[in-house]
Amino acid sequence: MPKFKLILPGEKLKERKLLVAEDPDLDLRVALDISEAADSLLLAKRNTDFGLFLLALRSADILSQQHLGQSGLLSLEKLKEYLRLVGLVPYSHQVECVRRVVDEMNGQAILADEVGLGKTIEAGLILREYLERGLLKKALILTPASLTRQWEWELRQKLGLRVYRQRTIYDWQNSHILIASLDTAKKEPHRSLVLEVDWDLVIVDEAHHLKNHKTKAYKFVSELKKRHLLLVTATPMQNNLRELFNLVQLIAPGSLGSLQDFSRRYGLPDSASLNAIRDNLRPFLIRTTKKEAMLELPPRNVEHHGCMQDEAENLLYTALSEYISTGLRAEKGKSLTLITLQKELCSSVFAALLTLEKLLNEIADPIVGKLVELGTIVKMNAKTRYLLELLPQIEGKVVVFTEYLATQRFLAGELKKRGISFVTFDGTLSSSKKEFAKERFRRAAKVLLATESGGEGLNLQFCQNVINYDLPWNPMKLEQRIGRLHRLGQEKPVNVLNLFTADTIEEHILKLLYQKLRLFADVFSFDDECLGEDLTKYIVAEILDLDVGKERAFS
Repeated sequence: MPKFKLILPGEKLKERKLLVAEDPDLDLRVALDISEAADSLLLAKRNTDFGLFLLALRSADILSQQHLGQSGLLSLEKLKEYLRLVGLVPYSHQVECVRRVVDEMNGQAILADEVGLGKTIEAGLILREYLERGLLKKALILTPASLTRQWEWELRQKLGLRVYRQRTIYDWQNSHILIASLDTAKKEPHRSLVLEVDWDLVIVDEAHHLKNHKTKAYKFVSELKKRHLLLVTATPMQNNLRELFNLVQLIAPGSLGSLQDFSRRYGLPDSASLNAIRDNLRPFLIRTTKKEAMLELPPRNVEHHGCMQDEAENLLYTALSEYISTGLRAEKGKSLTLITLQKELCSSVFAALLTLEKLLNEIADPIVGKLVELGTIVKMNAKTRYLLELLPQIEGKVVVFTEYLATQRFLAGELKKRGISFVTFDGTLSSSKKEFAKERFRRAAKVLLATESGGEGLNLQFCQNVINYDLPWNPMKLEQRIGRLHRLGQEKPVNVLNLFTADTIEEHILKLLYQKLRLFADVFSFDDECLGEDLTKYIVAEILDLDVGKERAFS
């Protein structure tokens, strides 16, 4: 018998007279509209497993009637009993998403719910609905290689779909519903075979990877013969409006006009243009925030810590900053590379030395040679010292995100020296090794050292601590990292620690990230997205004129 936890109503739920019961292990969460007369009876039962079980069943019945029966969706009516058996009752926002995509959007949509709101379930239900209506014979699901196994499990176990992962060159023609790596599908000899098939439905997960219309992946997806296309991503735009324009072009070519017209209308967003772009996006994009879904997740506690450089580290950083400001300021092609070098140095001297040595081989500059010499003197970065002191004090498991593989490997060596159990998680691992690493972290290890590429698609509700050892350029990446933990099924408050090296580029980036996040909240109803200029270019322009060390981000 399931063991349910009763979530007592918050203020908004009280207004709607709603009680919620959930079992995270079964991924089950059910809500019950109650009358005032029934309040005392239900609350009296809240401390008994049997009472909560009855509450959940009664809730499921009401949800089935309200959301499944009245939705007009054949799949939900047919799946009612199956969903109850597997412990899954779709949320109202998921049901509404399926209805809109199938009945209003003709299967052409960007599914952009916030991280952790069940976009995979939404896409699977849409697929199932087309099956039940007799409108689908061939479907293709394209994902990052690391997520094919996860998609297969979710669609099989939660929705009872007979799906298969692509393994041989013959699967493209012979499989009914196929899950495959986008990277594999876009390359020959697979590409030609995939493009020959008439697909009724194509689903692309982590679709923000298609933001650049010049990439092979983008061109490949655009050339697919497909009746319906779903693009699934929590971050449909990460840097600029053009990325969003490119995604809409895939599902509805020409609907936003030409790129030139689009850029002219929305290039410098103000309140009027933001309202206009929201209206223009509504026919193509569905986004639900946690707030809109009325999900009462545990709170997240965010702290920042500035780490002070020692003398050797500061000497190297100062020399590098002077080289950037006086030597190559005018060389636009190298400005971003050099600023990235500053970030690498704040991460670990080992990451920075790799770039410095490469740069030295390219230009044979004696100043770069001097920088390499100074780098050999630095034994450990300020952030590393703080992290190693902090980890033994943290109760429970910890996810540490770094931007650089060299830093990850250095940190792994330092943790090993100190007897702190850990696993590494990065883009070099195969799907099976990623699953093994995740399970080892869940069962035994204290620390998961993850890179940006490795953290994609991770579900870590069993962990409540995340340390952003390196800050990303893009605030949406920061939100995605936190969303790996702060999502459906999380029962404890999530503790977030952002590390930065004081009086360096990292402190200024943190300031700019805050400015952008405030802008998202103030002017854009999607809560965490920005419709503005390219963040990277903005940062570069600011930093090239910044006298680092004289300006503090939080003065």
